[in-house]
Amino acid sequence: MSPAPFYTLTAGDLTVTAVSDGLMSAPLSLLSGISREEAEHLQRHSGLASPETIAIGAYLIRGRGNTVLVDTGTGGANGVGGELIANLARLGVGPEEIDAILLTHAHPDHIGGLLSAAGTPAYPNATVFLPTRESAYWLATSTFDNASDRGRRNVLLVRRVLANCAAQISGVDDEEVIAGIRPCLCPAIRPGIPGIVSKRAIPRC
Repeated sequence: MSPAPFYTLTAGDLTVTAVSDGLMSAPLSLLSGISREEAEHLQRHSGLASPETIAIGAYLIRGRGNTVLVDTGTGGANGVGGELIANLARLGVGPEEIDAILLTHAHPDHIGGLLSAAGTPAYPNATVFLPTRESAYWLATSTFDNASDRGRRNVLLVRRVLANCAAQISGVDDEEVIAGIRPCLCPAIRPGIPGIVSKRAIPRC
């Protein structure tokens, strides 16, 4: 069973829709701070057939004259996901209509969808906002040198995306990026990784 592709809520004067990019496998041993039993319960409650399956997703934010994506899924990298553009089409949104992309971080399942299968920008009219700490991390020599073989493949993938989309990418810290939306630091995966908030929906974070 795949998760439903769309869940929508209203945040102030914005409409926020969760859009599926597909599924990927990952062992529950990757998790910390939660028991295996609770993790399995939450996964099955989410409609996933296997508890060791992760739903890959992005958010579409519409309002104030903007059409914004938060994260882009995998783009099919490593043979998983890659369903985001097709699911956006089901919402009546084409890739050329996206005018801004806010990346929470640059793991392949968040940044990989910036590129088409041909290696060109998948969202040609979008300004891509990426935390400056993230670009510095992925481009650092030490990040590659200290990574496992799998990690090094991911580093090279991320660097390819950054290079091919360089003309679109704008560094961001905690300033407002578009139409009252700004990053809010919540470093769960790694220090420096933000969430995204609307200042009208959530006055302070």
